[in-house]
Amino acid sequence: MRDECKQLRRDLNRQSMAREGAEMELREQNERLAYLRQTANTELRKRNSELADSRRAVEAGLIENNELKRLREEVEIELGKKSNECESIRKRWKQTARKLGMAKGQSPAFYQITDRELTQLAEQLKYDISNFSISYSETTSREVDSRSDFYRAYLADIVPNKEILKSYLSSETECPGLIQAFMWHVIIEQVFNCALWAGEGRKYILGLQKILRPDEAQEGQPGHQVERKFYQWRATTAALILEALNQTTETTTHPHRPSQTRMYKEYILDQICDTILPQTRDGQSQMKSYREDILEILDEAVALDRDISRQAARVDWFTQSSKLAVFGQESIQLRKGEVVSETQRNITLIIAPAMVKTGRSTGEDFDVKNLLVPMEVSCTPIMPTPTTRSPLSRLSEGCQRTWDFLKGTWDFLKGTSYSLKGISYPSKGEDAS
Repeated sequence: MRDECKQLRRDLNRQSMAREGAEMELREQNERLAYLRQTANTELRKRNSELADSRRAVEAGLIENNELKRLREEVEIELGKKSNECESIRKRWKQTARKLGMAKGQSPAFYQITDRELTQLAEQLKYDISNFSISYSETTSREVDSRSDFYRAYLADIVPNKEILKSYLSSETECPGLIQAFMWHVIIEQVFNCALWAGEGRKYILGLQKILRPDEAQEGQPGHQVERKFYQWRATTAALILEALNQTTETTTHPHRPSQTRMYKEYILDQICDTILPQTRDGQSQMKSYREDILEILDEAVALDRDISRQAARVDWFTQSSKLAVFGQESIQLRKGEVVSETQRNITLIIAPAMVKTGRSTGEDFDVKNLLVPMEVSCTPIMPTPTTRSPLSRLSEGCQRTWDFLKGTWDFLKGTSYSLKGISYPSKGEDAS
């Protein structure tokens, strides 16, 4: 009996100790739970505070954004009004200048265009040519037809070495510069100083200009009087022709003016496409897009040549850096984004010509030359593309040489000019300016 009591006491002690241990563990868990609950509440309050701050920031940002939009709209409206006022003042200033000139008994007022306006027109044309060249390099097979007339007249003159030409065409970074150079050569030779804007009167203007243009020896006379008189005559003649064409358009349908100008541009457009777009992998829709881009460039060039012809000043486009020495280093600028070393300073490609104006639009100061647009060049060296001459390629080159010989003989027999749809186009060697 005593032993059983001892055993019961021991069991009771063990149960008591177990209960105390369980109670202690329960207290620890309650304390841990209270700590976690406190931590969670603190974090929740922090997140709620951040959320509230974010909401207030977003609301403030929306209010500020709406305020900025309102201010921008007000500024744009005010800017439009000021621009209109400025244009109106500029027109009134031109009218006043003309009236003042006539009141003083001076020569008739000439078409006025500031150097800034002329530079903007040239830069816009340059920008559009650059965009077309980049688009051409990214989306076409970049092939040229060496049998085309414009290839021999311009592209072969820019890069005489065919292997280097292939290197330019195969490079996505260098091809745009080559296409820009080609487009500028075509525009300088086929559009500028060619009076495409005059329609049927073009051939008469070019004929008179060839007769009346002063010789280089006469340009050195004091005050450049002979040169000044020639460009005054050209401006007066251009104004009279444009006035006559406008009156004809308003009264009757002229059978020649629009068609002649359009056919000149279509001829140039076809020659450009035959040279740099002999095959277009993207189909007719892409070819149509290219033709529209080129035609827009030609329209801009014709309009620029028209505005230049209407002012009594001389504008030259230089594609030779040696003729710009008088203007110093600012006359030549490196292609945007191109970096060359100190040892590589040789010009490898003239991408865009320099634009130089002699005299003022009023026919004065013909002893002053101003650089309006610098020449854009590249100094990146281009190595010939290595090729393996197979029998087929040698046969192709032989056929090409035979074709070039026959084509040259045919051009020689036709004379210095050829006719397209009843229009005579000057050959490269003929003075079209």
